[in-house]
Amino acid sequence: MLRAYFLLTFAFSWGLWKAFDRLYLGGQLLALPFIMLGMFGPGLMGLLLSARLNPGPAQGSRQAGALAFVAAWMPATVLISLDQVLNEGRTAAPDTVAVCAVTALIPAFVVSCVFSTHPGVRQHLSTLIRPKGRSLYYAIALGLFAALWLLGVAVSRALGLPVPEREYPVAAARIGIVAAIALDFLYNVMPNALSEEVGWRGFALPRLQARHSPLVASVVLAAFWAVWHAPAYFGGFAAQSVEDTIVEWLFLLPVSIVFTWLYNRAQGSLLVTALLHPAMNTATHFLPVTLGGVLLLAIFVAFIIVRDRMWRRLPAPGPA
Repeated sequence: MLRAYFLLTFAFSWGLWKAFDRLYLGGQLLALPFIMLGMFGPGLMGLLLSARLNPGPAQGSRQAGALAFVAAWMPATVLISLDQVLNEGRTAAPDTVAVCAVTALIPAFVVSCVFSTHPGVRQHLSTLIRPKGRSLYYAIALGLFAALWLLGVAVSRALGLPVPEREYPVAAARIGIVAAIALDFLYNVMPNALSEEVGWRGFALPRLQARHSPLVASVVLAAFWAVWHAPAYFGGFAAQSVEDTIVEWLFLLPVSIVFTWLYNRAQGSLLVTALLHPAMNTATHFLPVTLGGVLLLAIFVAFIIVRDRMWRRLPAPGPA
């Protein structure tokens, strides 16, 4: 099933990006829903396979899912519209909002699946709204990378290492840093939490850990996670240099270990990684990543590997 998951995810995301990347980069806003749909590949394929693996009789009512859909669709439309206007330079015209509203149907659908009548889907997303484990781990998820990068600046300066200037997202100059940070985090909840984490940690990680130790599972998942981004980075809608892409791919290995550690510490909570991912990206967008910060991350990763003996298989049936 893992093989099917990765094949479906890559085919779905890469196929959509390949078909609509050029249109989006050419300024065609109508391509946005398809680009976003590709970004939701990991999560949607995880939900699809969860439904197939656990068909079962229907549970609950459809009304809860419908209400969740509407409640999520409206703020998602606002967030996507703000991102397109403030960061992508679109005009705040009715057609822009209309396309963003169509795009917002995708995250709204995933939110509605939390209350799905399908038992496989409902079980898959259960820990997204029913947190497990200690509250400490949710605080770590929100603040870990901001703390590492801030302390890294101090360490770098103490060691005489360079501290690069951080270029803020465009929105910061228009609405202020605090509002831009809030927008960045909330917007990234959609592709990071409701898509990637629903798939990578919600579906793939538990199945990888059923076969391998948390450390090996983290390495395997990091490889798939990194390569999945390739079409977006190499000339795609999130294009960046080859050097930056290689650095990010190397960075994903220790990051993947942190995600696995926190997921297991929170007793298999999807919510904890759904908070960690957008918090990490937001911290990285607004704070300089220094050699001191990377050193602190390496020390932290070494500590959690040894502390939790992550080279050992977890006891059945799952995260401890």
